[in-house]
Amino acid sequence: MEKLKLKWKRFLFLLFFGLFFISFTSTQLNVTQPNITNVTIGCKNPITGEIYCGVKSPSGCWCDDLCVKYGDCCSDYQEVCAVNITKPKPKPNITNVTIP
Repeated sequence: MEKLKLKWKRFLFLLFFGLFFISFTSTQLNVTQPNITNVTIGCKNPITGEIYCGVKSPSGCWCDDLCVKYGDCCSDYQEVCAVNITKPKPKPNITNVTIP
């Protein structure tokens, strides 16, 4: 009978210690990873740095010239794309060129 009590005491101690350890490690030592599922991707992806100028962003807003007209630009369109738009260089006028 005494051995049975000793086994129960040992079992309860280990159970209590195990539950305490699990509880402590999950609350005190929990290292959380950044939540990247709620990141809003505009014309520039803040995680990868990828730029979506001229196309639709993965979040559904647009990063092209027409978004200004239709009002569906990403919030960072002016900052990322409007300042980085490179207009094509004009073609040289070769009609007035004289060949010696």
